[in-house]
Formats: sequence, C-alpha cells, structure tokens
Amino acid sequence: MSAGSSTIPIDRRCQDLILLSLRPLDPAIGRALVLRDPSRVRNRAFDLIGLARTHLITSEPDRACELIDSALPIAGHWASGRVGEKLRNFHRESKSFATSPTVRSTRDAIRDLFSV
Repeated sequence: MSAGSSTIPIDRRCQDLILLSLRPLDPAIGRALVLRDPSRVRNRAFDLIGLARTHLITSEPDRACELIDSALPIAGHWASGRVGEKLRNFHRESKSFATSPTVRSTRDAIRDLFSV
C-alpha cells in the first residue's frame, strides 16, 4: 500500500460501505410493513423476507430468522413463484450461520416447505 492509504483491505472497506448503505433500508422496510394494506399478503411476505435478508447481511441471523418464521405461514401460497425464490435465496445466504440452532431450524422449515 502506498503512504497515506488505508490499512483496511479493500474487501473490508467495500463490506463496510455496503453495511452503511443498508442501514436506511431497515426503517424503510419496517415502515412499509406498518403501512402495508393487510389485504396485500404477498407484499407483506416480500417485506418480511427483504427485512430478514437485511438482518442476515448485517450479521443478525436470529432476528432474520424471526422475520422469516413469521413470513413462512403466509408464504406457502406462493412457493412456486418469486416468494419461494426469495426464501430459497435466504436459505442459501444463511448457510454460513447454520451452526446456530435458530438458523438451522428456520433453514429446515424453508427446506420442508419449498424443497430447497
């Protein structure tokens, strides 16, 4: 590295920038959940999954799993579509946290519902 440059590796700096850019999403998605018309169940499932994935990225897997667990009962109707795809993405993305009993339980529930 040249003089005056940061000693943080580039991927760490990128990761920090990504985490900073995600902070505004949590309140925005939370607000969407509060304001969402209750009859828009599929959209609520997307909101819950999106917020859960944000918590997963910010290394809060237990909170992420709480949100996914609340989405699973309503998500089953759309397992073959985009909701199922988002849950399968969560299943894949949560693999690095799979040693946690909470994460393992949620991953098992996704697998059982969607045959991941």
